[in-house]
Amino acid sequence: DSVQGWPTWVLTNHDSIRIASRIGQLPAKSLALFTLALPGCSYIYNGQELGLPSGELEDRDRQDPVFFRSNGLQKGRDEVRIPMPWSGEISPYGFTTGKPWLPIPNNWQNLTVDAQEMDQNSSLNMYKKALQIRKTFIGNNEIEWESSKFGEGVTAFSRAGFTFVLNTSDRPIKISGKVILASTPILNDMLPAQGAVWLHIGHRHVHKARVCVGIEVDAGRTLLRNDGQVEVVRREQRSGGEQHARARFTLRRPERPVPDG
Repeated sequence: DSVQGWPTWVLTNHDSIRIASRIGQLPAKSLALFTLALPGCSYIYNGQELGLPSGELEDRDRQDPVFFRSNGLQKGRDEVRIPMPWSGEISPYGFTTGKPWLPIPNNWQNLTVDAQEMDQNSSLNMYKKALQIRKTFIGNNEIEWESSKFGEGVTAFSRAGFTFVLNTSDRPIKISGKVILASTPILNDMLPAQGAVWLHIGHRHVHKARVCVGIEVDAGRTLLRNDGQVEVVRREQRSGGEQHARARFTLRRPERPVPDG
């Protein structure tokens, strides 16, 4: 509020080790779920929604100029720029019928889009559900921290009639409320260690709004659509042979609040 700015949340990008490799598959999934509940704009890097780790590459396959400028002393960033696995059991998993610029690991069969769409507990389906629910929070940007109710190693806050809990401890914790979405199965009202959950705790008014997120990207860069929560409008122009993509950011709130549910 002091800078009149809109917060943005980023867990990983094309220059950093993938979050799943940095902290583990479940912690990465849980941190993403918690972050998506916060007010502001969340940016999802290509493949993050699949829980992709950084891939392993042979030096002969590397393309990053950093690798060549350092005479191989620095491996570069190719491990986080490996193409998306879409379908099938054999690399390149439907990404191309030819040879991709970087090889896709041979053990990513269970990480493909097709494989995860058939698994209701997959990382991809969690992201889809979170983004669909998240749009109902727009306009309710006040949060109340609830961490003290859960003890050490737990971060929690309430917003728009929901409580969002991230358990970074090494023990399960007791939770109460209707489970809307979780990063890991919940049994007997216990949130496992390293898990996250969205809980519905009451009925409050929710302002529904339409958001367009302004993004400027280099030509050829992939944009992921935040289904329902954001709308990306792309307009391409040609100037000097270069291609530009731009989108404008607007936020509208209806005159009357709309009850959730």
